Amino acid sequence: MKPSLRLSAMVSTTAFALIVSAPLAGAQDVPSLDLKFGAIAGLSGDLAQGGQPWVEAARLGVEDVAGQVNGWGWADKIKVTFVGAEDSQGNAQGGIEAAKKLVSVNDAKFIVGDFFSSVTVAAAQSVFIPEEILAFTGGTAPSITDLNKSAGATWLWRMAPPDSIQGPVVAKLVADALGPEKTINVAARNDTYGVGLLDAFKQAWLAGGGKIGTETIYNADAPTLDTEAQQIASGSPDGWFLVSFCGDWGKLKGPLQRTGSWDPKKTFGGDALGSCPVPNETLAGMRNARGDVESGVSNAAWVELFKERADKSVPFAAFSVEAFDAPYVAFLAALAAKSSDTNAIREQLPAVTGAPGVKCDFTTLKTCVDAILAGQDVDFEGASGALAFDEFGDPSIVTYSIFESKGDGALNDPIIGRVSLGAE
Repeated sequence: MKPSLRLSAMVSTTAFALIVSAPLAGAQDVPSLDLKFGAIAGLSGDLAQGGQPWVEAARLGVEDVAGQVNGWGWADKIKVTFVGAEDSQGNAQGGIEAAKKLVSVNDAKFIVGDFFSSVTVAAAQSVFIPEEILAFTGGTAPSITDLNKSAGATWLWRMAPPDSIQGPVVAKLVADALGPEKTINVAARNDTYGVGLLDAFKQAWLAGGGKIGTETIYNADAPTLDTEAQQIASGSPDGWFLVSFCGDWGKLKGPLQRTGSWDPKKTFGGDALGSCPVPNETLAGMRNARGDVESGVSNAAWVELFKERADKSVPFAAFSVEAFDAPYVAFLAALAAKSSDTNAIREQLPAVTGAPGVKCDFTTLKTCVDAILAGQDVDFEGASGALAFDEFGDPSIVTYSIFESKGDGALNDPIIGRVSLGAE
């Protein structure tokens, strides 16, 4: 059956399952593991607004796993360490160099990041796949799935749903708001993420009877985007769909406003164009869809942990929970594989994140640990929500939150609804 989309009001549900306690494992039952994690993200300039919380969340996840392991008295058997973070600079070459350092110098076998698709793809081609490194990415471009398929083995595990899903979700959002047969002007930054998401949106929009007016692909590094803004605003369309990051949006919004022909209340963005801080804040009425990261039963505990343990100079960002979840699933997969070998671990990642199985989250991690050591199946739920990886590293349970900007530069825009995707 094909997946179906449904737009619903905000609803919070909690699933309850009967958990049969497994016998506590003896020291002789615990495998010897040595798991080294590193993180990659943009850590300089405008990129630091998202990169620093991402790296901090990854570090906190690794250190919490290590702390729990030590608390169980297994420090002599299992070593879980955070070996460092590197600045990708938000571009392919920077990502390759960052990955090389973490892998060749710091001996990382697990990389958390980047959330830039272009960085993830470049680092995967040059480092992750050849070196058999497990990478947990926040990138959403469909080409990440394609890389896993062409490699013949899944090395890239996506902590956010792919744009092949986001495109149809946003197309439905626009159709519900403006009408399905309207003319939409579209624009995107010229990179793997921008072009990939724009293509996914266009296919869904045209298939639903919509029309495309102007299409603008722009260079995010250009000093000004005045010409591009004129093209985006031209032709009196019924609405707009823009794929931008906060940094380049800051260069685009002024020129768009000056055209006098652009309406933010009829503008929809991709997942990266939302909750943009000053001076790159989105304008009141702009809407965007982003993979839901707050539905996990342990989400409140994660927020509390971040605020208690994170570097006080690093702002909290809700999306960084994707980086926090990664070390837990890697650890459980290694435990299930009884090995530190990444080939063995990757084969267990779908099994430890999907039903059926004993349920747990990061606050009840020992429940899953004991179950695995007793030979039982487990179903770990992230603080971000259900993961349920498929064989190509994509989450198979997906919910999108719909945000509407207040125009105040807040790091967390209000949620006005959710779109759920599931097989029926």
